[in-house]
Amino acid sequence: KLDLAGNEAAKGKIKSSKAGFLKAAVEQDFHNENAAKQQNLEAAQVAKVRRETRERHLEALKKTHRDAENAYRRFCAEMIEGAFLALPEVQRDAVSAEFQLSLGSRVYVDAFKKAGWNDRLNAPDIRKFWEARGLDFPSPADWAQKNGSSEPDVLKVQIETLETEIESVVVSV
Repeated sequence: KLDLAGNEAAKGKIKSSKAGFLKAAVEQDFHNENAAKQQNLEAAQVAKVRRETRERHLEALKKTHRDAENAYRRFCAEMIEGAFLALPEVQRDAVSAEFQLSLGSRVYVDAFKKAGWNDRLNAPDIRKFWEARGLDFPSPADWAQKNGSSEPDVLKVQIETLETEIESVVVSV
C-alpha cells in the first residue's frame, strides 16, 4: 500500500493528504497495478531464465547423445572391419557383393561403394547383415558401461523428458 501511495503521489493523483490516501487504501484494499505488473514481469523473467537454462541443458544432452551414438557406431564398424579383413581375399569380394545385392536402391549401393563397411547411410543394414553372419555386437548399454560412456538409450529418455518439460512450461506461461 505504501508503494501505491507513493506512485499515486508521484503522479499527482492524490487530492487529499498522502496519509489520508494511505488510510483509505488500507481500509478499502486498493491494489497497486504497477506492483502487480512488476510481479508479473519478474515472474515472466524467472520463467524465461529457467526455460533458457533447460534448453541449454537439452542441447548439451543432445550433443552427448549424438557423440555416444557415433562412438558406438564407430565401435561396431571397427568390429565389422576386423571380421571382414579376417576373411580370405576371395571371400571378401563375395561378401561385399552379397551385401550390395541386399540393398534396395542404387543410392545405397553407391554410398556403400564409397564408404565401405563404415558407411553411415547403410549402418543399420550393415549391422544386421553381419549379425546374420554370426558377428555378436554388445548392446549399447553394455558397450557404454564397458567404455565409461553415456548410454544412448538413457540419454534419449532424458532428452524426451526434458523436451516435454520445456513444452509444458511454454504452454503454461
